[in-house]
Amino acid sequence: MDTLPDRLWLLVVDDLLSDDAQRNATGRATLAGAVRRYVEHAARLPPDVPSDREARRVLAVRVLRRLTRDGDACLRDWRQRVGRNCDHCAWSRLLQVVTLHQAFTHRDDHPLDTGAAASRPEDPR
Repeated sequence: MDTLPDRLWLLVVDDLLSDDAQRNATGRATLAGAVRRYVEHAARLPPDVPSDREARRVLAVRVLRRLTRDGDACLRDWRQRVGRNCDHCAWSRLLQVVTLHQAFTHRDDHPLDTGAAASRPEDPR
């Protein structure tokens, strides 16, 4: 995955959510680099999702946008769940799930770009 252990991601997300501009910028830079490295080099994608270099770059941007959308809502929610010690997940698992969700969403939104339409069976209705 990434070089940071899950427990250190609490600190990174705390920095990213901070009102302090320098901490916020550091957290965002760490997040962007880690997401890019994970998606481009480590993420295991299903066979019907394109995994060439350019497709992974696009996917990394989509994952980063999803994590930071709506005022960092996904990150805030993850941090709150971890803080309450209930219904939380490891950072690595969150990143895997968001990556897979974005990969499937992109595939379904752009079937001609990915070849997914040709691999899906026709609806028998």
